[in-house]
Amino acid sequence: MNPELIAEKLTTKDIGRSIVYLKETDSTNLHAGRMFKNGELRHGIVIIAGSQSAGRGRMGRYWYSNGGLAMTVVVEIPEKVDNLAPITLTAGAATAVAISELTGKKFDLKYPNDIMHNGKKLGGILSELKIDKNRFVLLGIGINVEQESFPDEIAGIAVSLRQAGLKVAVEDVASAILNQLEPMLDTFMANGFAHIRRYWLEVNCTIGKKITVTQPSGLIKGKAINIDDEGALILETENGTQKALSGDFTVEK
Repeated sequence: MNPELIAEKLTTKDIGRSIVYLKETDSTNLHAGRMFKNGELRHGIVIIAGSQSAGRGRMGRYWYSNGGLAMTVVVEIPEKVDNLAPITLTAGAATAVAISELTGKKFDLKYPNDIMHNGKKLGGILSELKIDKNRFVLLGIGINVEQESFPDEIAGIAVSLRQAGLKVAVEDVASAILNQLEPMLDTFMANGFAHIRRYWLEVNCTIGKKITVTQPSGLIKGKAINIDDEGALILETENGTQKALSGDFTVEK
């Protein structure tokens, strides 16, 4: 990993103009959290790790990141933005578009934050909110890039760019995502998720599928028929139309 190669290919104004590179760390989001406590976070800082010992995905699941891209993008948000879900969806759409354009192959987005290829998971987004005198979102982005194999427990559900027949440098993946992320986030901050929704719909692989949403209050089962302007998934269920913005989303086979 060479952060200078990422910087050379950036077209952004703020995002990625300050890169913190860590050869090894527990996780880039945890490192960003420590920087937050020390008052060191600034909008646009990107933290990238060569390897992680405690990478996490949604619902606290372990994220196997060796051979992949592990980075956290620090985004300052105004008080009017009080929901992380549409920010995560915006980051997911930007990531899927960026990798598709970089490789010339189609990569999809499974609600809410999984980057998919041929039914297997290539990566994901993990968002965390940090508030003091400023409000920051930590966008943890993990992408499988150079892995040639995975542990047995995830070998059947994970895929890397290398396994998909694509020899792409981690630095190129990082710069492509950052270049796509900044303008989409700018659009979101100025106009809301309604102006990002069409990008999400173009890359999604969720609409039309049967979905089970596990929430503390119980299960919601139905067919995903749309996504609203706030980023909630709209489900057609036996009890009528319902919306889901949080929970564990499973696509039924």
